[in-house]
Amino acid sequence: MFSFYHISLFLSVLVVSISTASSLPNWSLVLEEDFTSPYRVYVSVPTEETDSHRRGRIEELLKKHIAKRETNPDEELSVQYAMVDTSSDYFTKNFQAHTRADDPLPYPGLRLFNMENGEYMQPDWQILLADFNTEIERLVVNFETVASQTADIREDDDGVSVLHSKNMDVALLTTKHLLANFYAPWCQYSQAMAPIIAKANENLKEMQKQNLLAGLGIGIGKVDIDVERGLLQRHDIKQYPTLKFMDDDGSSRAYDGADTNAAQILSHLITTATGVADIKDEESTSAFVDRVKAIDAQFVAEGGQERSVVVLLVLGGETFDAKLDMAKKHMGRNAFVAVVQDQALAGNVLSEFGAKPTTDVALAPGALFIVTHSGTSVTAESPPYHAITTSDELYTWIFSASYPAVDRFDPTRSSGQGYRIRSGPIKDVMILVADESSKDFESLKGSLASVAESKRAGAVYLFADKSEERLEGILSNAFEGSPGGPTYPCIVLFNLDQEYSAQTIVGADNITAEKIEGLFNDAKIAKQNDKGWGEL
Repeated sequence: MFSFYHISLFLSVLVVSISTASSLPNWSLVLEEDFTSPYRVYVSVPTEETDSHRRGRIEELLKKHIAKRETNPDEELSVQYAMVDTSSDYFTKNFQAHTRADDPLPYPGLRLFNMENGEYMQPDWQILLADFNTEIERLVVNFETVASQTADIREDDDGVSVLHSKNMDVALLTTKHLLANFYAPWCQYSQAMAPIIAKANENLKEMQKQNLLAGLGIGIGKVDIDVERGLLQRHDIKQYPTLKFMDDDGSSRAYDGADTNAAQILSHLITTATGVADIKDEESTSAFVDRVKAIDAQFVAEGGQERSVVVLLVLGGETFDAKLDMAKKHMGRNAFVAVVQDQALAGNVLSEFGAKPTTDVALAPGALFIVTHSGTSVTAESPPYHAITTSDELYTWIFSASYPAVDRFDPTRSSGQGYRIRSGPIKDVMILVADESSKDFESLKGSLASVAESKRAGAVYLFADKSEERLEGILSNAFEGSPGGPTYPCIVLFNLDQEYSAQTIVGADNITAEKIEGLFNDAKIAKQNDKGWGEL
């Protein structure tokens, strides 16, 4: 980060001017008093008496750097260099705002100044001589970038807006909802995030082209923290990459959605920007449905199992305001919240998603529906498992509705399943482990799916083949003390926080919907008694 150093000045008696063609900028090594360019690089060196060998080596490397830069046809600025040593107080006297008198500039040290506006740059760490060429090249490139910045907003090769301190305010004037990716070019995680951001931006522009985001003012940009150290400090960036929502008052908010793929990022950005949709006629119905389906198409293209979730409230009724307040707390991520003006419109919206309200609940004023991934709807008035009466319960339903009722066990980093489960609100996991090639497998999976649909938010429901090696830890714990270890097929119910010992069912004849539901009661009893229950 930027800090201030005492830079004492005793210039090398050597004055080297590198000749340049008239068409190229002037890059040269000069005495400090011979500076003519406002773009200046100070390179600290030891005195001849202290360490002549190192001084000579730094000078040699510096000349090579200048020669390389000077022959670059893309150079636009004239940058001059001066070698300074640590024995003089000249620099301290003339650049007091940039120095501390008791802190001499280490060598090889670098300070870069733009005398036109007072901007300066320095490395975050003391440079090793072996890294001198790499570091001075990196800093000079960044220095040139900052010096040439204007309020104009340009795009990189992927079409992502390049943001910095001189154009951020301009970007916020034209983009109400701006997502910024603060990244470090050398960071492997930033490098992995770059194509995801580029894809999200590509998808965003395609949706804008189709007029699916009219009036929302959504944009995506990126900030190179190697260049924009001031923005890094201003927005409290502690790690790279960091995604933040930029507000038009210059402040920023943390991005708290998933970022495994572009669809997750864009879904969170759009749902945050749209707020609560007001569905009052056929036109607003189509706009809402088309937007959600466009995001779902992106989830499908990503190859994952995640989908958007629609939280639908019918206007009216005594409980409407309370439910709307709950729903507002969970806007963002992949939850699209909408208020429908009447029952007929609510039915139309649900049918557009292939969903129908539960048969025992009418589309009455104040009804709340969650359209799940499986194409069914769940209502707070009479849900299959328990009533949605709190914000946390609503979030649990939204979370569970984002994915299939029963999903394949896949803890790989690329799938994001492990992170999703560990960081999610549902801490109970139920998994079917069986021979997938057996004739009974689909029937067993069907029994699990039946329970998963009726107890949608009761657990995360998974299945896996018995050959899955990554289940060893779960199974060894569940069948601890059992002679011969796990028996297949089996159902295992366990809690991520280990609030109770794992509950199991073994044998195809025992894996029925009724007995699977019974595991939840056994788990509750085991938790209350602080002891485990054996096989059923």
